[in-house]
Amino acid sequence: MRSTRERSLPFGIILASMAFLAIADMLTGCSQTPSAPSAPLQVESGPWQIGTQIEVRVHTLPPRSGQIVALKLLAPVATSPKPLIGRKADFFGLAGVQLLWLTPEQQETEIALAAAAGSQAIGLDFEWRNIEPKPGQFNWDGTDRVVALAGRYGLRLVPMLMYTPRWASSAAFAPLDYHHAPPMNLNDYRDFVYAVVNRYKPRQATDFGIRDWVIWNEPNVNSPLNVPQPGNFWSGSLEEYIQLLRAGYEGAHAADPNCNVLNGALADVSWEEGEADLITALERLYDPNGDGVAGDGGRPFFDTLNIHLYPTGEPDSGWYTTRLDAVTRVMKRFGDENKRVWITETGFGSVAPPTLDAPYLNEGAQADAVRLVYETTAAYPQVERVFWWSLREYYQDASATNREMEAHFGLLRAGFTPKPAYLAYARLTGYLDQAFTLSATTDSEGAASVVLPAKLIAQPGYYVLFVSSVQFPDTTVVVHHVQP
Repeated sequence: MRSTRERSLPFGIILASMAFLAIADMLTGCSQTPSAPSAPLQVESGPWQIGTQIEVRVHTLPPRSGQIVALKLLAPVATSPKPLIGRKADFFGLAGVQLLWLTPEQQETEIALAAAAGSQAIGLDFEWRNIEPKPGQFNWDGTDRVVALAGRYGLRLVPMLMYTPRWASSAAFAPLDYHHAPPMNLNDYRDFVYAVVNRYKPRQATDFGIRDWVIWNEPNVNSPLNVPQPGNFWSGSLEEYIQLLRAGYEGAHAADPNCNVLNGALADVSWEEGEADLITALERLYDPNGDGVAGDGGRPFFDTLNIHLYPTGEPDSGWYTTRLDAVTRVMKRFGDENKRVWITETGFGSVAPPTLDAPYLNEGAQADAVRLVYETTAAYPQVERVFWWSLREYYQDASATNREMEAHFGLLRAGFTPKPAYLAYARLTGYLDQAFTLSATTDSEGAASVVLPAKLIAQPGYYVLFVSSVQFPDTTVVVHHVQP
């Protein structure tokens, strides 16, 4: 559960985040993402090949002499990546990768870093209000672009289909929160879902397309009396949500009978038991009238059960096992024990330096938590995928005084600087393991040169180069995909 995900992208990220990438396929068999000229630290190098010494040139813009430039290289060690926890690669996903909020250059950066870390899928929002701003008039420009981009990197998209347009909203006159309200006519949502799924479904078995669709988000998290407030995603009742879920399921399967429909994730919001806790919400999703029979509930209208788990306090595997045991018991009670479970959001936040009053871990403990989360959830055969939330933080201010979750839960800081958790995640997937840190000082022309020994470029796979300087708030990222 996040309090601000639906808001506009923080202004500081748009202006300050200069770690832009532009993909170029190199004739050498290596795919490279070079830094764009607008970056404060411009990076260039020759072709990357296995067993080849690489000279990396860094230019400060504008030129500054005597600046210390740090380079961190993350590199693969295995020819064929293999997760360390005995699960298939597709167990790993990343949530909150909001590509549609970003410039094309930032989109390239985000998705390259997700792929390099070994994520096989990314969760994001497909907003109904933006895609169909007027009845029957669709704007596909943004979604077409990110679907094509994900296809180039081989990443599965898992979109949440959410946010009612004003023209369809049952709260059309609400000044800010009409998009959280149920639609007046469920057929409008059914038709929207059909249109989106029909456009992006795989056309052949070998096609890259979208197979997985989420019907809204966190319908059990709303404010007292169902009054829309910022931070809530759904202002209707759970019973109203079940009707929306049915409309979305019918629209999706009419367009693609083989698709995978997920309910809007039920969130463990740590409220008092019996109000909006995860287990009560799950029981009501199956049996809204409480008669012990699931016939009037949402069970027929989702193919995979979707939940969000956000622990409080120190990382504890017992916190996860308690909840997952309870979830699977409820599923079994309602005859749904063979259904898959996806955890499409979970994570821990961190802050540096740590403070006693901040509800977040230090960065080393966050990295340890990545492993704990995946090792614990991997022990449950029903749990098919787990998405860490999130890849990158949304706020430049990640200090303890900023209590927003979006400022602390990322594997990367807002300016693309990697936290220890990024490498921890990539090690679990088997994609990245080695970390090398080098530095150089810029000359009178504001340039520095660093030579990467040939022994560092020893395996095919992704190589991620982070280039930073204390004089600049953001990191320039260059991703190379070295072929065998």
